[in-house]
Amino acid sequence: MQTDEKLLFQCILESQLGLGCSQKSFEIVRYRKISFSCSSANFSGFANISWQQIMAQLPLNFPQTFLPDRRLLGQLLAFAARNGSGDKEAIGAETGIPTGKSTGKVEPMIHYALGMGLVSAMKSKGVWQLGLTPLGDCVVREDPMLGEPLTLWLLHLLLCRRSGVELPAVGLADAWFALFAEGPVSLGGQFTEAAFHRLLVQRHGNKSYLKGLSTLVPRMYTERACFGEAGILTAVPGDDGKPLLRRARAPLEKGLFPAY
Repeated sequence: MQTDEKLLFQCILESQLGLGCSQKSFEIVRYRKISFSCSSANFSGFANISWQQIMAQLPLNFPQTFLPDRRLLGQLLAFAARNGSGDKEAIGAETGIPTGKSTGKVEPMIHYALGMGLVSAMKSKGVWQLGLTPLGDCVVREDPMLGEPLTLWLLHLLLCRRSGVELPAVGLADAWFALFAEGPVSLGGQFTEAAFHRLLVQRHGNKSYLKGLSTLVPRMYTERACFGEAGILTAVPGDDGKPLLRRARAPLEKGLFPAY
């Protein structure tokens, strides 16, 4: 197996690990125009990425008020590709991601990238050390603008994955897990932002930021600068004039197998 083929296979394995799937043997793996055969799973490429890091839960309000802009995520990935380090102001200055001393988009973008399985990150005394995961490296080389449906669906599914095996189940990014993994049962096939807000309150108590979070998560999938192009969540008119939100099923086209 060639080096690029091994890397792509590791990318697929990482996505499967993040989604809580069991170890699998794939006969044919295809990503864009690259295909190769494999017969067994090899986890040696993950020596620098611990299981705890892959599955570690993010702070509930990690987005603050910021959406995962694909352009900013791409700038962060380019920084991580250089194994960049620095405090959030230094990272903002080098990447062009807006930030400040008390707030800003750098740390939310880092958390989004962590949740999507794109970067490894450690923080000590306010200084971040970033690197690419095998999946992040593949995305930087194959889709640096994060514009392809395969990329968007895979990153979405990784952001919605479960954290750990404890019960009751919680998500790595729990607002996303609640909406997309458990939402079909708790919210039904279509729902309002108000219903989603009530679900978050049931799970986490009446925290002041949950109202904003309950609108931010759906907005991620309606704004074109974020994940709107993937059609993961759509809005339809409701009887009372308020929009109803509807989840789309993950597409089953041949070109997306077996990334998720």
